[in-house]
Amino acid sequence: MKAKMTDDLQAVHPEDWPNGIIPKGTVIEKDDIWKLVRAGQADPADEECRIAAGMDDAEIKLAKYRQRRQAAGISHEDIDAYDQGLMVGYDEDGKWIPGPNATTDSPESEYADDDDFDDEEYDEDPVAETETESDHG
Repeated sequence: MKAKMTDDLQAVHPEDWPNGIIPKGTVIEKDDIWKLVRAGQADPADEECRIAAGMDDAEIKLAKYRQRRQAAGISHEDIDAYDQGLMVGYDEDGKWIPGPNATTDSPESEYADDDDFDDEEYDEDPVAETETESDHG
C-alpha cells in the first residue's frame, strides 16, 4: 500500500532519509502507511491505501487542514479565527500573524470585538437552568 507525503515529515528512522526528513511528495510503500493519511500527513497513492484509510476525499481534505492548523500551533481559543482566515499563526511575540481575511492591522482586536459574541451567554451555568426541584430531593 502506498501514500504520498503532503508535507515534509520528521522521519521515525532518520538514518534512512537525508537530514532525517521525509520530503513532501515522497511516495512511501508500507503496510500501515494509511495511518499517515488519517493523520492528514499524506494522500493515498493507491486504492489499497484509500480503502485502508476509510476516508472519502472530503475527509482526507479535512484531515490535512487540521494537520496544518496543528502544525501552525494554533491554540484552542484561536481556532475559529484561524478557520475564518483572520490569522495564520503567531509571530515570535505570540501575536497573531494576519490571515487573508484580516481587515485591520490588529486582527486580534477585530476578532475580540466581534459584536456577535455574547459574553453573558458563557457566564451562565447551563446545568442550573435545567435543574428542577425534583432533582434535589
